[in-house]
Amino acid sequence: IMKLDKKLLLVTVLPLIVIFIAIIFLTEVVVKSSFQQNAYSYTDMVAEDAKSDIEAELNSHLMVLNSLSMNLVSLYSEGVLTREIATNLLKQAVESSDAFGGGIHLDPNVLGNDADYVNAPYHDETGQFYPYFYKDETGAVVDDVLLTEQGGEVWYDLPKAARKGVIGSPYVMDGVRVMAASIPLIADGKFIGIAMVDVNMDAINHQVATIKPYHTGFAHLMDDKGTIIATEFASDTDVN
Repeated sequence: IMKLDKKLLLVTVLPLIVIFIAIIFLTEVVVKSSFQQNAYSYTDMVAEDAKSDIEAELNSHLMVLNSLSMNLVSLYSEGVLTREIATNLLKQAVESSDAFGGGIHLDPNVLGNDADYVNAPYHDETGQFYPYFYKDETGAVVDDVLLTEQGGEVWYDLPKAARKGVIGSPYVMDGVRVMAASIPLIADGKFIGIAMVDVNMDAINHQVATIKPYHTGFAHLMDDKGTIIATEFASDTDVN
């Protein structure tokens, strides 16, 4: 009888143990799944908030760029745009914004005969018009420099081909990490050049550095190719 009781006990208890273990396993899976879902939802919320802040920072620069381009195109269409006026409009745009710098690149002979302006201020050896203004370490606007060819395949070639604005990846300009935003100048259906601003990445890096998921995490801002363009870890975004 005792052997039978033991067998009955085993038959009764073993399934209960198995069921108990299964319940613990399923509970752990459900808890982990719930925690992961909450974590995903939380990080999505943090990312969305950060996106709004960063977009606001970029939009402040884009508004300046759009205003500059509209003024240039409008005056050109009216037949009253001169190189001097374009230079003054560009300088005012840089002075009144938080941009590191800004430039204009007009196609050859858009504003008269380039040959008449060979090596003049804001012109190259062919007389083509390339004004660029930037802020030095004191915040003063530096002039009498030319828009360099660095990154030209992005800030000039792409907007010219696409007929729309382009924001490039960060690069170094006079020791400062900047990101170029460029817009094509289209007057009466004709491409006449581009206007661009260089956005100082310091402010965006600072915004990204303040993102601390669960108070201990960190964030990176990446472009559509997965390249890190802003982070609190400077070594991750060094540009040679």
